[in-house]
Amino acid sequence: MGMSSIELAVHGTGALSADERAVHAILTVTAASSRLAPATPAAAEVLLLDCSSTMLFPRSKAILAREAAIAAVESLSDGVVFAVVGGTSEATMIYPELPELAVASGATRDAAIERIDQMQMRGGTAIGAWLALARDLFATRPEMVGHALLLTDGRDETEALAQLEQVLTSCEGRFGCDALGIGEDYEPTQLRWIVRVLRGRADAVVDESGLAEHFRAIVGTATAEPYPEQTMRIGTMPHTRLRFVRQVEPDHYDLTDRCRPAESGQVDLGTGPLAAPMTREYHVCIDVAPDTQIVFDQDEQVGWVELVGADAARQPIMARWDRALPPQTVLPPAQVRRSDQRAELIDAMRRGRIAYEAQDAASAERDWGKAVALAHALEDSVMLARLGELVEIQDAAAGTVRLRDDLGRSAVLAALVGSAITHRAVPPRPVLGGDPVTCPACSWKSPGGSRFCEACRAEL
Repeated sequence: MGMSSIELAVHGTGALSADERAVHAILTVTAASSRLAPATPAAAEVLLLDCSSTMLFPRSKAILAREAAIAAVESLSDGVVFAVVGGTSEATMIYPELPELAVASGATRDAAIERIDQMQMRGGTAIGAWLALARDLFATRPEMVGHALLLTDGRDETEALAQLEQVLTSCEGRFGCDALGIGEDYEPTQLRWIVRVLRGRADAVVDESGLAEHFRAIVGTATAEPYPEQTMRIGTMPHTRLRFVRQVEPDHYDLTDRCRPAESGQVDLGTGPLAAPMTREYHVCIDVAPDTQIVFDQDEQVGWVELVGADAARQPIMARWDRALPPQTVLPPAQVRRSDQRAELIDAMRRGRIAYEAQDAASAERDWGKAVALAHALEDSVMLARLGELVEIQDAAAGTVRLRDDLGRSAVLAALVGSAITHRAVPPRPVLGGDPVTCPACSWKSPGGSRFCEACRAEL
């Protein structure tokens, strides 16, 4: 493993009026890249390739899957351990022949490519079985940081969802998994469920001609400078309780139900593997008991966070109440506003899909119009482009749209599965009225005379 270091930070929680009791904060866990090359590779990679019969309709899906898998294998550095698994109603080793991980070299890469060229498409889909085999393969090399890349054109129909859930729970914390859907029959909700538990990313194959390069990039990033999962421990005070934890970067999903009880009311949450340079960003909400005596205009601790067993110091989560703010007022940091907007965007996409499949065009148009307005507010050009495949965008800011007559199912699935991906925009520079004021917390320059930082809402 390289010389990466892990950093933990808590960003400004904003200002609250006297009657507000919900405190929001942003936590970041960052793996900084080392300038030194790793002494020995520490990565394990398993490719989970859908080999069900539906991959033959159209046949181009099977061809693309083979090309992408070959590109991924070719990109593996010497010393990385890997395997290729064919997924149908069961999981089958494509390479190596035995259920073990091979060490990447010129000879093993060539052998794997030969086996990939020969893989056959047949049978059904049981994604839980594929993940279970990946889990068992990674268990043979526990010192390695495991990452799986899953490609499917279908949904888990040949095993009960309870089986998939059980397998996912057994895999959680053991390895990370990214998932890609291809075609028109996969289920975005299922892919996002898988990557939420395994702390990965889900996306759609939008540009089929670029699938091989996409595979190469995902595998290259995951294996270049890996860092094992960190355990984030969150604690509250006697008068506070944790309401929710959401990951908001690099993908947006709620992780509250993945928190594990720890001692004295604390909870532990696994970050999933990290691939330096990388930052995982979390939005936490802590509720303060209604009968708590509020102290104005000074920082009050409502909780804390630390990385278990890491060198990073415990970080307090603070709140500040401002007697000058009107009732029911919260001035949250910019990251919290983005988190709320992304959650609304995901919900609008989901509701739009339900309406569209129920042939309720008016409701689909309304919901996807709201999604357009939110994507515009988030400055998410990638999501706007995907939404542009669903609706004709007449006024993005207002969410004025018209449902496309030539709307295809693959475009709906691509937009839905991609709505959770965080495409960070660079915030615009503020228009300064006088000398700018530098924030002591985040170094953002706000207009002269500002009372609160425009970026993190810290008091200036």
